[in-house]
Amino acid sequence: MNEEIQSVNQDEKKQTESAIDNSTTDNQVAKKSNMIPQARFDEVNSKYKTLQEKFDHMNETIKQSEQQKEIQAGNLEKVIEKQNLEIKELTGKLETTSKSYTALESSVKNEYLEQIPEDKREKYEKYSVEAVKDIAEAFNSNAPQGSSVKVDKANPTRQPTGKFGGYESIEEFAMKDPAGCDKYLSENVNGYHWGRKK
Repeated sequence: MNEEIQSVNQDEKKQTESAIDNSTTDNQVAKKSNMIPQARFDEVNSKYKTLQEKFDHMNETIKQSEQQKEIQAGNLEKVIEKQNLEIKELTGKLETTSKSYTALESSVKNEYLEQIPEDKREKYEKYSVEAVKDIAEAFNSNAPQGSSVKVDKANPTRQPTGKFGGYESIEEFAMKDPAGCDKYLSENVNGYHWGRKK
């Protein structure tokens, strides 16, 4: 009995797999048959754009001729009213677009701010998106993630400056930097090496 159940389950499983394979193949064939060649798409798209431009131009021409007729008929108030309605409509679209742009700009700016180290972010929040982008790129190019700035902790070499090579007296200079003192004396004291072998 148990073997019969397993046999039935296996048959059902094979049928399900077969149906899935067939539907996948059908979907692929349907996709291929629905695909439009790029050249044909470009051709149709170009014609659409040309027709849209012509249509917009015709609408503008018709609108202007209607305004002229209204003005000639003495209905100047009607023309002004239509223009005011158009201005309100455009103003509404402009406000919506402005809000969308501001939200998008804020989102992009936040993405760039996240690329800047946390302790520096507040300093750059008030900058424009372009400036924040440049700053984030500078941070990313100078210090790859996970690395820190390397500081040379070795003692710096003393670079003597001023009178006596930066020392208080010629004696101190001679004791602490004999070669430097010898060079200093040979350059600044006439006859220093007189009688000495160089």
